[in-house]
Amino acid sequence: MTITNVSTSNLFRIWITRYTRWEPRSWRDLPSEAITVELAEPGCFGPAESLAYIEGHNTAAMGRRDRRWAVAVPIVLAYTGDPSPGDVIFPQRIALSTCGT
Repeated sequence: MTITNVSTSNLFRIWITRYTRWEPRSWRDLPSEAITVELAEPGCFGPAESLAYIEGHNTAAMGRRDRRWAVAVPIVLAYTGDPSPGDVIFPQRIALSTCGT
């Protein structure tokens, strides 16, 4: 199978990152470069939930000056094509899989 179409969704994973040589002026600011530290929460968030999480975390981070910053990473869905006759698939795994696991 090959990738034939890629689109974005309205889902995000929130990562806690660390940064150097950058000073945020607002909780909305994004560092030009950051290193991932950990996944903030399992699962995916919609735009409103992502924004609320980032606002809370980054506002507190500015007060702590701990150089840890929450960043929402968009989930990109990629259509890889349909199976061909004879391909092995795992329907139960597909049905049970969720965004965060």
